[in-house]
Amino acid sequence: MNKWTDDYRRGDHVIQVYQTDAEREKVLLELVEWSRDDEKVICFTDKLSPRSDDGHGNPLTTKFNSEIENGRLEVKPSFSSYCPGGKFRGPEMFELWEKIHADAMEQGYKGLIGVGDVSWLKTHKSVFHPFMRYEQGIDFARLPKNVTILCQYDQRLFTSEELDRAMGVHQLRLSGGRLERNYWFIMRRTTEQGYSLESLKKPSVISESFIKRF
Repeated sequence: MNKWTDDYRRGDHVIQVYQTDAEREKVLLELVEWSRDDEKVICFTDKLSPRSDDGHGNPLTTKFNSEIENGRLEVKPSFSSYCPGGKFRGPEMFELWEKIHADAMEQGYKGLIGVGDVSWLKTHKSVFHPFMRYEQGIDFARLPKNVTILCQYDQRLFTSEELDRAMGVHQLRLSGGRLERNYWFIMRRTTEQGYSLESLKKPSVISESFIKRF
């Protein structure tokens, strides 16, 4: 049976909209299993993580715990990381990603996987639209190609309009255990008077282009 991680690629930016905490933790565990030993994993969450054994010897839980112990997996608070001093600033988040990536490379890792649960947005509605601009900007930020990002949104906390907006600014969405890739139009100037349109699966490869979801 195929797993959603079979279609996941290094450098992807994906959103998961989950209905239960168990679903969120399952995807997190599967992502840790998918990661390579030479990749650093950073998880931003203000919710409990599956650090204790479930009593059934779950191999994924065992791997999660062992990766925390050896330092390859780090769990950090979400709100205070995204909003230092209680304020969200998009440019500072990109600086944070750059620093985390640089630190991981200095530690000898070959890649970085970031997971962010953003449930705190529920109680900070004024930040929602700036945060969506930040999410959309991830694909233009020229982050290194070995940075892979998974964003987790709790369906119980957001309106359908907010979730539609969030899904629209991600390359991929994880739904029902399957990855669905958004298609985008890329418009590139070819002459002083004309443009060409191209459909791409991964817009981040052309950071100077004008982009519009189709």
